[in-house]
Amino acid sequence: MTEEDVRKQMQEGFAKVQPKVVEMTNIIMDAYQEGFKTCFKLLTGQEFN
Repeated sequence: MTEEDVRKQMQEGFAKVQPKVVEMTNIIMDAYQEGFKTCFKLLTGQEFN
């Protein structure tokens, strides 16, 4: 297998998982944001805008 074949196969594999990576990143960031809002409200008694 040549270097170009390996590169092509890796790119094809990445194209398959990339949508899931984006989805998982969005889910994690949404959870982080909600956690931050909750902590902000607990610490300050105010809503985070």
